[in-house]
Amino acid sequence: MKNLFNPIIIMSLLIAPNAFAIKLNTSLSAKAGFDSNPYRLNDQFAIQGSDFIDYQVKAKIKFTKKLSLSAKGDFQDYGNSTIWGDNNTLTAHLKYKAGKFYKQRGVSLNYKQKDKTYVSRLNGTTSIYSGQNLDDRYDYQALNINAFRNFKLIKRVYNQFELDLTQKDYTDYPQLDITDFDYQSFKFTDILTIKANKRNTHSLNLSYESRLFSNREQKDNKGDEIVGTEMIFNYLDFGYHFQYRANKRTRVEFNTGFTQRTDNGSGYYDSQKLITGISSNYKWHKSSTLKFNYRYSDFAYLREPEISQISNEEDFTSETKHVVKLTSTTRLPKSWYKQAYFEVKYSYTFADSNRQQYQYDRQIISSGLRISF
Repeated sequence: MKNLFNPIIIMSLLIAPNAFAIKLNTSLSAKAGFDSNPYRLNDQFAIQGSDFIDYQVKAKIKFTKKLSLSAKGDFQDYGNSTIWGDNNTLTAHLKYKAGKFYKQRGVSLNYKQKDKTYVSRLNGTTSIYSGQNLDDRYDYQALNINAFRNFKLIKRVYNQFELDLTQKDYTDYPQLDITDFDYQSFKFTDILTIKANKRNTHSLNLSYESRLFSNREQKDNKGDEIVGTEMIFNYLDFGYHFQYRANKRTRVEFNTGFTQRTDNGSGYYDSQKLITGISSNYKWHKSSTLKFNYRYSDFAYLREPEISQISNEEDFTSETKHVVKLTSTTRLPKSWYKQAYFEVKYSYTFADSNRQQYQYDRQIISSGLRISF
């Protein structure tokens, strides 16, 4: 896969504004931590936890009040014995936004590149197909264009329309006869926001997305590919979000959503997903904030075929997942540095599945500093 966006470009964002006197905001963070299960393996394997260092670099350039460019790099470096866990993500956003909230409009060009080694959860190691390693199978580059417009319907009631066009390009293996995940998608979203009062805000969203795969054929009811066809996934999503501000120190949020996926063939890939979550943000000291987040998700295929019909390990893997996260952030004395924060994070994940190899639990704890310039 071609490396179209790399750290050199991020560094250019930090240097160029100095020559043109453009407003620049940057932040750096570094955390050290421990991951009990980097590859999300079932306990039938010899699970090896690992320490890691997580770096994050952010830069934002404001050309005008309406136009800005931002970039972010996340780099996660695991111990030498577990290099498969390394995870690098680069993103960039060019945004134009104008108007007040109730009549705001904007457009953005977004780029993302992800590099993470693929480890098979069926055999607990990287995969080899026809003598070639598939470590990079799920690495990708994605280009997205988003446009939105807000409208005020009546007092305290607002509506927002969004349009997304996305091109996603995974690592190609042209010499191998395996599924190509590349796709182009069109997505339309309608968001209704009701500001009941200063404390309560309700949001409802409905979206439709169509994904056309570049080199992926439909499948019949037996899981065999239908030659000469093109696979299309259609997504229908409904969501609800509620935010409650109890006081200046406490905020609570609740969200839930349901997604239904259908394919344009026999329905071999038809599935549904339910997500529910609750989070709270409590400022217990003028310099310290504690955040709590719980998320439940349930993904399931609408039918369960015989094992002999499953063509690859991702097919028909249903999963129920519970994730709990705690984050403590403390602003350090300004006499040390103007904007410096100490953060401690903990997360616990428990996943159940219809396939034993996809059942796992995982704990991650980390701490470190974040500095803004």
